[in-house]
Amino acid sequence: MKIPRLMIILVPVLTFIGLEVLTMKPSWFYYVLIFSNLVVFSLYFFARAAKTNRAWFNILILPLLFLNFSILYSSILTNTLLIQLLHFFFLGSLFVYLRNLYIYLFKPLKYKAQSLENINFLISFVVIFYSVAGILGLKNFFDLELWQIIVPIVIVLFSILFQLFWLYQVKFKNNIIFSIILTLTISEIVLISTFLPYMYSIIGLVIAIVFYTSAGLSLLYLSYKLSKLQLKIHLGLSITFLILIFLSSRWI
Repeated sequence: MKIPRLMIILVPVLTFIGLEVLTMKPSWFYYVLIFSNLVVFSLYFFARAAKTNRAWFNILILPLLFLNFSILYSSILTNTLLIQLLHFFFLGSLFVYLRNLYIYLFKPLKYKAQSLENINFLISFVVIFYSVAGILGLKNFFDLELWQIIVPIVIVLFSILFQLFWLYQVKFKNNIIFSIILTLTISEIVLISTFLPYMYSIIGLVIAIVFYTSAGLSLLYLSYKLSKLQLKIHLGLSITFLILIFLSSRWI
């Protein structure tokens, strides 16, 4: 029990140190990348220690994607303050995620309903933003083909949606069906967006909002909690945010 509790602090701190080292020593990129991924992959033992029948790789998907796309997105940024904020956000979010995961797996009686699900949803939103913006941003440095942009995004979308629906205990069949449908739908929007004259960060934010809305409505539908009022609220807020983003993009 002591080791999993210690990992709640060690994993975020060690990966945060890796991100900071990468900022100061870009030439150490591959060393830091390998080290940080090994640190996060140690959560395998965290999951095994819980003796849970839940698939350990579903627990690893989100932290691994969060780490790697934090590295990718921070690598294409030039603002030092923004990079530091991104690193501290990673540190805090991963700590909260692991703390809630620890309580969820080891102390279920103390678990507050939806705590893990909420932080998972937030990090999933951020991962989608980082991945889409980061991959599209690579076009500024490499001559990428369209399929080289779309394929990684499809893999990330499906992985994030699958682990999210899994955490919400959606049945496997429904999980696969909805993950595939949403992945294909959102990927088509990404494909269209590559021809639009907007910055990669704007497109990433738009896709993240589309993901958040579609995944949220799907979860409500699958749990038989979707009402007309909730549908109107979700769509209304999403459309409002999207309009504000497009209107303000001229100054970004």
